[in-house]
Formats: sequence, structure tokens, C-alpha cells
Amino acid sequence: MKFLHSIILISLMSSAAFADEKKATVTWKNPDNYVDIDSADDHKDNFRTKVFTQLELEIEKLAGELPEGYSIDMEFVNVDLAGTVDHSFQITRKMRAIQESTVPAFAFNLVLKQNGKPILKGPIRLQDRHIIARGERIKAFSGMESFKIEKRLLNNWFSGDLVKIIKSWEENKDSLVANR
Repeated sequence: MKFLHSIILISLMSSAAFADEKKATVTWKNPDNYVDIDSADDHKDNFRTKVFTQLELEIEKLAGELPEGYSIDMEFVNVDLAGTVDHSFQITRKMRAIQESTVPAFAFNLVLKQNGKPILKGPIRLQDRHIIARGERIKAFSGMESFKIEKRLLNNWFSGDLVKIIKSWEENKDSLVANR
């Protein structure tokens, strides 16, 4: 019996340690108010779950590349998926039309932390008018793309702006902390 209690205790401690190592926390605030999270061919709730799951997995993967000690909290307040739902394709099936003018956009509140302490808080708006390559300006069923363009937008932000923010913090943190 003591052995079983020890295993359970070790298991719980390992879970707690693993939870502490999580580098990204993602929340979705008022998703009913998002600009465009409509499905072309899936039930609204199923599609929303698919979108959130895919984007959360991508964010967790990208956050795994953050320098040691850094983590982020992202509270999404708006999502606008690439493309628009095209109701004219067929009577029985709709499609998401991907065009250069229908780029994805995200709005979220960011908290960047170092060793659990917030070092930066603020709203972020991501949108890139040039993110859609010529080959992607096609009509595609929503599930086929697996949110590739949205993931690319997040990836570009992580590897570009967020890296610059962290680098700037690292270079200036001593003077910034002294001025607090």
C-alpha cells in the first residue's frame, strides 16, 4: 500500500513539475464575437474546437523554442481566418475561398514572462497582407489546409517580433529593472 501511495505521490509531483514548465497559456475570450471563425463545411462548435486546438498546438510548439525561463500568456480577443466562406460553390457544400485580400488576423493580449514574472504586457495585432503566396489563392475546403496560413502568421511573429522583444529585454533589462 505504501508503494502505491509513493507512486501516486511521485506521479502527482511529476505532473506539477511538468505543468510549471509549460511555456504557453492560450485562452479564447468571447469567441462568439470574433470577426471570422466560420466553417465552410463543419458544425460551428466542431470547427471552432478544431481551430482552437490546431492553433494552441502550434503556439505550444513555437513557445517551446523560447529561451530558457521565458513563457507567454496569450488571451485571444479576435480571430479572422484566411479567406471567406463561399456560399456560391455548390448548394450542398460551401468552401473557404483564399485570396490575397482575405488574409488572417489575430488580436490578443500578451503577457511575456521571465522566470514567472511578467516583463511585458500589452495588446498585439497580427496581420500580414503578403502572407498568402500565389499558389494559395485557390478555393480550398476548410479542413484541407489545416490553418497553414494562420500558423505561418504566428510562426513569423514568434521568430520575428517576439525574438526581437526578448533580445531587446535581454540587452536592456538591467537598466529597465533599475528604473522601476
